[in-house]
Amino acid sequence: MVAFFRVAFFFAAFFLVAFFRVAFFFAAFFLVAFFRVAFFFVAFFLVAFFFATRLVAFFFDAARFFVAFFFAAILSSSARVDVG
Repeated sequence: MVAFFRVAFFFAAFFLVAFFRVAFFFAAFFLVAFFRVAFFFVAFFLVAFFFATRLVAFFFDAARFFVAFFFAAILSSSARVDVG
């Protein structure tokens, strides 16, 4: 009877260890794969957001410059006095 339980516990422990090794391997594999994809998309969208905001800021600066330039050109041309 003792030999039976020793063999039974050995096989139970063997299969439990094997099961948990496989389970933890797949859990770690899918967690790593999930976080790699998640961090890639987070980094991708952060970089895309950064470049989009820089591009929008560039166009706003360019528009502000041209508005100020043409406004100054209009004002200076209308304030000019022709003495000739």
